[in-house]
Amino acid sequence: MFGLLFSLLPMILIGYYFFTMKKGNDISWEIRRGMICPSCKENLPVNDGEFPYDPKKENIVTCISCKRDEAIDSVVGGRKHLLSKIRIYFISDKFKTVQKILLGVSCAFVLVDITCICFGIKGMSVFSNGFNTLYWVIMLIRRRYTSIKKTPQD
Repeated sequence: MFGLLFSLLPMILIGYYFFTMKKGNDISWEIRRGMICPSCKENLPVNDGEFPYDPKKENIVTCISCKRDEAIDSVVGGRKHLLSKIRIYFISDKFKTVQKILLGVSCAFVLVDITCICFGIKGMSVFSNGFNTLYWVIMLIRRRYTSIKKTPQD
């Protein structure tokens, strides 16, 4: 019974991921270009008459109030500044390469699992399901950091 639930867990996470995609707007491009603060998800001020955002360059910028809150939290000894660094890493372009590597390793585990089933070797599906579950949990965390709720106009 546990094995069946563990096997279905990645499918449940995939379904939840696509279900949440309908309910939110992805703002990762705007965050990576410095148009929106990654912490509070508010628009950052723009100088009139110019477009300072280079579409090919990553420029993650935190607003003044969030910077202040993180500085105060780091002095007090909280963990908000560490969570901010993790959030920025999940949003950055560097994570996209890690995401591709994780997906490749996940596919490799699935192929090894299929090969082992063909040769009668049991027990390898634990690695495949565990890695798929880890991948989709990471994707759900990233989705949480890079989306906002849809407004009625959308």
